[in-house]
Amino acid sequence: MESGPHKDRSVFEALLRKASLSFFVKVIGTALGALSSIVLARYLGVSEYGVFSFALSLITLFALPAKFGLDTAALRYISEYKVSKPEYLPLFIRSGFKIIATSSTAIVFGVIGLSYIFPELSTVQLAIALLPVLCVVHFLQSVLLGAGEVAKGQIPEPIVRPLIMLLFLGLMYLFQQELVAQDALGLYCLAYIVALIVAGYWVQRFLDSLALGNERRVADRSLIKGWLVTSAPMFLISCCHLLLSQTDIIILGLFQPSTEVGLYSAATRVGVFGMFFLFVAQSFLGPEIAAYHAKGDKQGMQRFVRLMANSIFGVTLVFLMVLFLFRSEILMLFGEDFLPASELLTIVLLVQLFKVIAAPSSYLVTMTGHERVGLRVIGFGGALNLILDLILIPRFGAMGAAYATLIATASWNTVMAVVIKRKLDIKAFVH
Repeated sequence: MESGPHKDRSVFEALLRKASLSFFVKVIGTALGALSSIVLARYLGVSEYGVFSFALSLITLFALPAKFGLDTAALRYISEYKVSKPEYLPLFIRSGFKIIATSSTAIVFGVIGLSYIFPELSTVQLAIALLPVLCVVHFLQSVLLGAGEVAKGQIPEPIVRPLIMLLFLGLMYLFQQELVAQDALGLYCLAYIVALIVAGYWVQRFLDSLALGNERRVADRSLIKGWLVTSAPMFLISCCHLLLSQTDIIILGLFQPSTEVGLYSAATRVGVFGMFFLFVAQSFLGPEIAAYHAKGDKQGMQRFVRLMANSIFGVTLVFLMVLFLFRSEILMLFGEDFLPASELLTIVLLVQLFKVIAAPSSYLVTMTGHERVGLRVIGFGGALNLILDLILIPRFGAMGAAYATLIATASWNTVMAVVIKRKLDIKAFVH
């Protein structure tokens, strides 16, 4: 039986084969995403780009209750059902689609009503129409990833959406049309609709390929309740991740001028480029951990986690160093008005480094039935980040947001790695 370094090598080679196409797709998606962000920022300017980023952050906030964690649950259930209960796959997908479409549409009408009470929400009145489309796209992409369609699962939002957005921006420039944040949000909605069409087509192709003769068509209450019970902790974990990733922009938009939001948004978008390899790995990290857990292969899971943690950290460190050395030149691509974000970008890059020290940790808790443990840890991080945002942003602006995120991210990632070692006896951190 193969063991030790030889087995590690075979596992790593298998992962490289699986990641190769994903890597190629992610390169294209990252390039298109970067190009669309840069073109949009230069077109809008710092202030309008800040308004645009603030609106998108609010939409991301509203998307969480609409999805109720079903997009994350899809990674687990699709990968499990594909192996053990394939007849449940169409039922889970249809039920998830109906729940998300219904809840997101209800939230749209609710937000439109609230915008008459809270004028701050008026900036998202047009963009809120994006919510049902965005939520369904996220769910369908998770279905594709859980089904093992790694490349297809990364195309609709990361590639189709920015490609269509660039096409629209090119047409606006060609016809010499001015662009403000509201116009950009409208174009964003149209781009997501095209992404939805692509994702829906591929999911239907996946269902057609199953050729099930005993497909289960009716979900009893206990089955749906089981899905929602599993999704609930994942939903709350997503809420905590939102507190860590979006509340800084939202609170900045409430307490500081839109220029501050624009500078901070540019810095965070550049920082995201450093997480490129992590995003590649995420496309199969969850399904692989769920598969190891379903087989009860704890040793195999540890080997997989160690390889992924070390690989993600090493490659990401190189990316972050390049971004740090050329931060001024990169920010110049957004326009001269964005150069003051250089110091902000330095802090953002440190945040990203702490995120990858124990990169597989979130998937280890959500894919092995320890969602509630993960929820407590990430909840601690989200609450800490929110408290620090409220203390630091009114006084220090964007720099306060950056330091708040740095402290919260370093804290919860450290605690999570320790908890996983105690609960699962798995080392999730770099070692």
